[in-house]
Amino acid sequence: MIKSKKGAIEMSMQTIIIVVIGVTLLTLGLRFVYTTFSGITEQQEGITDLTNTQINDLFGQSGELIYLTRDNVKLEQGDTETIAVNVLNTDYDDGIFKYDVKIADPGQLTEEQVKGWFTWSKNGRLLKNGAGYKDNLVLRVPKGARTGAYLIELELDCPGETACAFAQFLVEVEAS
Repeated sequence: MIKSKKGAIEMSMQTIIIVVIGVTLLTLGLRFVYTTFSGITEQQEGITDLTNTQINDLFGQSGELIYLTRDNVKLEQGDTETIAVNVLNTDYDDGIFKYDVKIADPGQLTEEQVKGWFTWSKNGRLLKNGAGYKDNLVLRVPKGARTGAYLIELELDCPGETACAFAQFLVEVEAS
């Protein structure tokens, strides 16, 4: 008795076709994933470059030792606001840089009363030449605070030198 090998050949052909289709789909899928992720990497690099450029435009190229992103803050009594303070070591050897909050004209309030509105990192930070750091100066105006404008001055202490740089901003307190 002779058996037909026709069924075995058909099964082999189906297997080969399925393998070819599977490899094709796998290749197309991998290509899609590769293209998608390479585009994301390029976008991330572009965003990083743009961010660094903007930081340098705002702060790094200013050459100022202490720099504020805002020069005027309007608040109602009882409100809180955060002000970014940037410190850059461009002229000094490695050392501790710290700033203090002063008030140019406290009006009818004492300097300590107005200083009590602010919270910041009083210990400063060790900076190498060319390095910088960003600190958040938090301003909380009490509910019963006197309305008006207060000129605030940040006094930067550099290694071996007190009051090496200054930055000022105006705080306007309005009735709530």
